[in-house]
Amino acid sequence: MTEAQIMNLKKERSRLLDAWRVASASQKNSILMRIADIDEELEKYQPKKAPSNRKFTKNNIKLLKRV
Repeated sequence: MTEAQIMNLKKERSRLLDAWRVASASQKNSILMRIADIDEELEKYQPKKAPSNRKFTKNNIKLLKRV
């Protein structure tokens, strides 16, 4: 994956977080799932030394849905 593609994913993730803040309750889950997908993709290409700041995992989202 090129550096430009990685930057585009990061921009999309940022836009999705902004959208999540104003989304209705029914839309929030799908937005979080897309963010989790982006996080998984970015983890593949980040150096192993970098600490992971991933907050949204699919497992965490499933737990939130139960509450």
